[in-house]
Amino acid sequence: MSTSPNSKTGIAIIGSGVAGCYCAYRFAQTRRHGPISLFEARQRFGGRLWSVPLPSSDDAALEMGGAFVSGAHEHTSGLIQELGLRLTPTSWKSAPHYLRGHLLTDDQYSDPAAVPYRLAPDEAGQHPHALTLQVLERIVPDLRDFWPFTKSGPSGTPSAMARHLRTVRIEGRPLWDWGFWNLVSRMQSNEAIEFLAATHGAASAFRNSNAYDAMFTLLCEFNPGQSHFVVAGGYQQLPLALMQASAPAVTFASSKRLFRVRVIAGGFCLWFETPSGEEIVEAETVILALPKRAIERIDLDDAVLDAGFKNDLAAVQGVPACKAYLIFDKTWWSEPDQPAARTLVSPVTVSSTDLPLRQCYYLARTADGPGVLKMFADDAAASYWAGLSGAPACGWPQDGDASLRASDALIDAAHRQLQLMHPGVIIERPSGGLFHDWSADPDGGGWHAFAPHVRSWEIRNQIRQPNPALAFHVCGEAFAEQQGWVEGAINNAEVMLEEKFGLPRPGWVRNDYEFETT
Repeated sequence: MSTSPNSKTGIAIIGSGVAGCYCAYRFAQTRRHGPISLFEARQRFGGRLWSVPLPSSDDAALEMGGAFVSGAHEHTSGLIQELGLRLTPTSWKSAPHYLRGHLLTDDQYSDPAAVPYRLAPDEAGQHPHALTLQVLERIVPDLRDFWPFTKSGPSGTPSAMARHLRTVRIEGRPLWDWGFWNLVSRMQSNEAIEFLAATHGAASAFRNSNAYDAMFTLLCEFNPGQSHFVVAGGYQQLPLALMQASAPAVTFASSKRLFRVRVIAGGFCLWFETPSGEEIVEAETVILALPKRAIERIDLDDAVLDAGFKNDLAAVQGVPACKAYLIFDKTWWSEPDQPAARTLVSPVTVSSTDLPLRQCYYLARTADGPGVLKMFADDAAASYWAGLSGAPACGWPQDGDASLRASDALIDAAHRQLQLMHPGVIIERPSGGLFHDWSADPDGGGWHAFAPHVRSWEIRNQIRQPNPALAFHVCGEAFAEQQGWVEGAINNAEVMLEEKFGLPRPGWVRNDYEFETT
């Protein structure tokens, strides 16, 4: 095995998702660490932020990965503004849901006879948001005394709620020792759980992740009036802008997949697979800003991959998820006299279903462009659509990444399910589509969740530097407190940068902002 390096660097950042690009940007700002190199296995940069431009719109992009910025995500929104990017507000409308063969509007939830689930008497007649809150209050009866219901005083912060959740015991066991599905099934009927899974937007929220983290995540999102935004031009503009602002202090390289790491005197030897063959780089410091599955695919030195690190990786689960866009020549879901827009994002009409489509976003019609419908599926439904991916379909987008083109079989299945959801409406077959399964390698999931029986706050601390004697670090969404969000990815990276490298807190984040709870 050759160990003659092709090049040397001070800090090697692996992965160009938002966490990796954020680390590069922060190092470039301080100019105290260098030289700095960032390596990406794919040809494109951005990780799970992947925006496909829509030719008919100045600002719109089809988001294959992360899409929305919550108004509560102060770090993300502050960073976006610092980089000179523009946030566009979006609004939401609810379309009738299609559940167990029935169309159901929001105002019908109060009628137990209209809801096609055999809910218990104390569950029936409630909107899904209220039913979710009922579940959470059965687990933590004094829930409303804390954030997010209380926004002032010592109990009005996320850390106060997190610390309180760690004191809760159910049948003598702490929340973190429960699977959320296991726990909820003791408080709620199976019909209610399936009802919530079908209407929440992400069925995996009610499956068996760590109950402590699942509850904290639901509470972070439990604000029906919360504002949401999209990044003009696409969310991928964020990592690309971080890269642009990091040059020339940081060297960026694509199509270089790290497959082996060995500890050597003074640092590490890294082996990369490239189109032109094997490449070896020596680095004093390594930062893996990667999802769990991508880390598992690397042959790591035994000094790093000890039993503790293996256990920490095993404590994180990838959540199956996929996304598709269907392209229609006509926006059959719009009113005939609705004017064309230059943006897809406002208003967005959303419908949920227990069909494999799971969640449909009926996007606004763009001027001189196609009609676009977005489909998002997670949990078991993601495997349904992955099973239909295959030979690419002809049609849109002709000039895009061929790997994204949805198969004819997938388009036909989606078309059949849409027709079921819209009885009485003649829906022409989509002229094309895009599809990506985030469950496949190297991502291993659309986002991540901590497994039951682990203290996630301890795992987060340990995994930032698995071996205290080595300058080897791990960060990113998979190991964050707010898993599934860009906010979690950059918060997790920021904590690592401050704790392990002594970087000062950036000016766009207020001093009392809580990145993660310890």
